[in-house]
Amino acid sequence: MATIQRNRKGSTSPSGAPGVDIEKQSGSSQSNSETAKIVMERERRLARLIRKTFHYGELDRVLERPHIAAIAFSGTVGAGIFVTSGELIGISGSVGCVISYICAAFIIIPVMRTIAELMAIRPTSGALMDYPHTFVDPALGFAVGVTYCLANCMSMATLTSAAARAADNFSGDSGMSRPGLIGIIIGFFVITLLSNLCGITLYANIERVVFQIKVALLFLVCILMILVKAGVGSLEGHQQEVSTNSTPPILNTRTEAGYGRNALVPFFRFDGFNGTQDKADGGHGTGVPGASGQLLAILTSVTLALFTIMGGEIVAVTAGEAKRPRRDLPSVARLMYLAPLTFYIVAAFLVGLSINYMDPRLFHPWAKPAPNAPKISHSPFIIVLSDTSIRVLPKFLNACFMLSAYTTGNTALFTSSRTLFSISQLYGKRFKWIKGTFGTTNDGNTPIAAILACSLFSLLAFLGLCDPTFNQPILSLAAFYTGAVCCVYASQCIAFLRFKSAQVTDPTISLCQVSDSGY
Repeated sequence: MATIQRNRKGSTSPSGAPGVDIEKQSGSSQSNSETAKIVMERERRLARLIRKTFHYGELDRVLERPHIAAIAFSGTVGAGIFVTSGELIGISGSVGCVISYICAAFIIIPVMRTIAELMAIRPTSGALMDYPHTFVDPALGFAVGVTYCLANCMSMATLTSAAARAADNFSGDSGMSRPGLIGIIIGFFVITLLSNLCGITLYANIERVVFQIKVALLFLVCILMILVKAGVGSLEGHQQEVSTNSTPPILNTRTEAGYGRNALVPFFRFDGFNGTQDKADGGHGTGVPGASGQLLAILTSVTLALFTIMGGEIVAVTAGEAKRPRRDLPSVARLMYLAPLTFYIVAAFLVGLSINYMDPRLFHPWAKPAPNAPKISHSPFIIVLSDTSIRVLPKFLNACFMLSAYTTGNTALFTSSRTLFSISQLYGKRFKWIKGTFGTTNDGNTPIAAILACSLFSLLAFLGLCDPTFNQPILSLAAFYTGAVCCVYASQCIAFLRFKSAQVTDPTISLCQVSDSGY
């Protein structure tokens, strides 16, 4: 009996042995309990830190008028006029390139005037989706937001590929190795991500510097084309060497007109022109000759020209971070798109005077290069300057064009991340985890989660490795961007018509209050 009582006290076992196992089990359970409490406390502290860091739901309103203008200009002027203009000349000729930009301008100008008037009345955050949401239907606003976000993600991947292709031009005719291209794409990805993560103030100041560089670059290429046409840096003494020491011969397009004398292409080839194998007055293969072919060539060029001059609507994206949106946004939106359009048309006209649309060094979409053809340079400006005695300028301009393409891709990440943030704020009420993730900012009012999510799409630039020339991925992604943004433009026009209809019905209607969500 005493043995049993001692056992109940835990001093001995029924056999008289010490109760070590029971003590070990109790000690182990206490230690596991303490460990679990420590882990739970750490998790609670981490959760509190995350909520404290990312509980903000507003962007930082610090952008002045120069910052807004610089961001919009940088998002418009990228690789378009400097590089894509060569494709336009190859498709529709020198005059066809100018006509394409003029036609694209007639499409862009009314849309931008529409957005400017809407912003003068309702300069709210997430404006591009707010207008269809308010004046048409919330479903259309959501569709516009998602479409525009994905379009800019595709644009970011396109421009990253274009910057990598420009970097590949430094390696000569052999081209850069695949590991080198992978390193360049990763480098652009990291720099773009870091510049957006460091906050809106640093990003806006970077864009102001880039704005000045791009304006100077536009003036520089226009002046260079005038000087080249006037005969500066002429290779008249070296003309025989230039024409005979290459296979096939590289023609000096300013002094020789042995092929493609027309300002417009004589016909439209579905598979593209193929260097000097095609004749200016006939050609071979499937095509549409005459005026019909020229019209098809110009229409095809207009779609590519639209990609190069879109981007003025970025002014509306900055509404959530503008310091004085009601005063600054309408004025910037009315004038910002006119400068790029003017430069584009003038630069395309000047370079078209100095290059031939059948130059074998131009990029002719859908055409297979001729055997032993010289390396394709997508920029007509570099081709023209390569025919001069000024040897350092082509490489310098190529570096500038690479910087221009990269910075526009950087702006595309800014635009897509802010659009995703606005979508989460406006439509995340039913799905709280979306608003709690992509609709939040850190203590610096930077939407970190939205930036990280959108930056992943820039990895699509690796598709360019499937094509050593990066041509097909760029054409496909650019076509997606152009079609998507055209749908966004159409939605803005529909919202504007509904807005005007509301004004006619009730002129005293209050369309925007300071208490509105996102104002």
